[in-house]
Amino acid sequence: MASQRLIRMNYTSPRDRFFTDHPQPVCDDIRRLRYAQANEQTADDIRKRLAGAFASVEPASHRSRRQHEFLSAMRCGFIPGGRIHAAAGTSMAATLINCFVQPMAPQRRGRDARGKPGVEEALREMASTLQMGGGVGVNLSDLPARSIAGYTSGLDPVSVILKMEANGRRLASTGARRAAQMALLDIDHPDIHTVIDLKRHHRLQTVTLSVCIPDEFMQALGSDSYGPDAATHLWAPLLQAAFDTGNPGVVFIDQVNRDNNLGDIEHLRACNPCGEQYLPDYGACDLGSINLTRLVRRPFTRAARVDLVALGQLARIAVRALDNVIELTRWPLEQQAREARLTRRIGLGVTGLADALIMLGLRYDRQTGRHAAAAMLRTIRNAAYCSSVQLAIERGAFPLFEAPRLLSPPHAASRLPGFITRRIEKYGLRNSHLLAIAPAGTISLAMADNVSSGIEPVFAPQTLRRIAMPDGSVIMRPVDDHALRRFRALRPGSTALPEAWCDASTLRAMDHLRMVAALQPFVDAGISKTVHLQETASVQDLDRLLRSAWRSGLKGVSVFRASALHRDVLCDARGSAR
Repeated sequence: MASQRLIRMNYTSPRDRFFTDHPQPVCDDIRRLRYAQANEQTADDIRKRLAGAFASVEPASHRSRRQHEFLSAMRCGFIPGGRIHAAAGTSMAATLINCFVQPMAPQRRGRDARGKPGVEEALREMASTLQMGGGVGVNLSDLPARSIAGYTSGLDPVSVILKMEANGRRLASTGARRAAQMALLDIDHPDIHTVIDLKRHHRLQTVTLSVCIPDEFMQALGSDSYGPDAATHLWAPLLQAAFDTGNPGVVFIDQVNRDNNLGDIEHLRACNPCGEQYLPDYGACDLGSINLTRLVRRPFTRAARVDLVALGQLARIAVRALDNVIELTRWPLEQQAREARLTRRIGLGVTGLADALIMLGLRYDRQTGRHAAAAMLRTIRNAAYCSSVQLAIERGAFPLFEAPRLLSPPHAASRLPGFITRRIEKYGLRNSHLLAIAPAGTISLAMADNVSSGIEPVFAPQTLRRIAMPDGSVIMRPVDDHALRRFRALRPGSTALPEAWCDASTLRAMDHLRMVAALQPFVDAGISKTVHLQETASVQDLDRLLRSAWRSGLKGVSVFRASALHRDVLCDARGSAR
């Protein structure tokens, strides 16, 4: 009954079906290149494969019903992650998991007393993960400084980053999926100046950089102006490098650990390459998104609204599907499988947020838009946790579950409404973490008619996409924004933009930040978000932005400026979002 209701609630008119069942040519190109099997011609062909895969781990007596339920949910707006689209239900030697974190010990070979691999073994493990399609983050702060390790030892952070880049390029040269890696370093590491400046001197194509900054450092900066202290000595070059090159990003690591539902038993130091998942050693997370444009009823009218009931239904089914992925996937490393089953982390997020707001007549850069977005995320969070409780009743809680620990402040789960916490206390929880907002760039293009990616604003009304074809040729395809297509279909011949239209070219950086701050309270993991700096922005503007991000309780920030050094590399990295 639930799945049938989803279909009726979502497919309200033939016009709504048209934009998903008859996408732009560029969407067909990307879908066939990235996700489709040889016998799959349409998006629905892929969905049917995925639905069968999700249902295959259900009890035999329930599989037919669950398969129909999963298929209905995907038709109505649930979009599993890119790795799931590419490999679920196939014989490919590929993982369905997007996000991994790799440990690394400060030694060349072997493992240390805690079981962390030395540099050479860790690089081999990272290569195995990349070869199977996963993205990897690693904190290099345990490695010795180059002045101590020596220029020829290869054990210092800079040497390891360059080895990571070489491994990523070798993988790309084989025609495999482009490698995605994140190297993080604590702000107090002796090599921090060299790492901060690394992208000026090396064309890093597969490795992005981030710096982990504790509260103590931010407090030492003061609130108004630069001073002569050690914190400022590090802060100024970090700001300049981020302004000039887009790297490094910033991770407010104390806020990450405060918010962590398992913060009492694990200390997080690293995230995946796009920053939506902060994970322990060998941690992993499978991702999915809900296309919010599919939940907007009567778009571009005064009666436009979000169907929160249908949104909650989608979230419940999506949680079950993503929990099934943990059993369904191939694992690059046994340690990753073991860690995943201890916590059963999943990452359900959203895509198409900016387009949905435009369809509702709400501006992305106004408080009314942020309030509407927060209401959608609150609905998803509550439904996701309720679904995880139901799964705990059916299948058991995750092995490390302890209600008092998980629900205690300041952990994210402590912000849940009372009726949900009481159910968690009584029945348990299947998944330690449930929410993460990924970039969702390629799946939003291939499977959702180019809705705005993740929670990013619309990039532009129309862009050109460069597509490398299997035969080595390159084609250029126009790409129209989904909401704009919907708007002009209602007004044939019109060239106007919707009244609530705003895009990345006009938004102020602080409005990007305010959207993240509005949503982070409802997300127990991270939010992948790139803040666009205007051409007229200054380093001082970036300074104020990052300080504001820390005061607002954000977990991380990355920035993009169109005129930054290596602009082509930065654009390419943004295009790799899943």
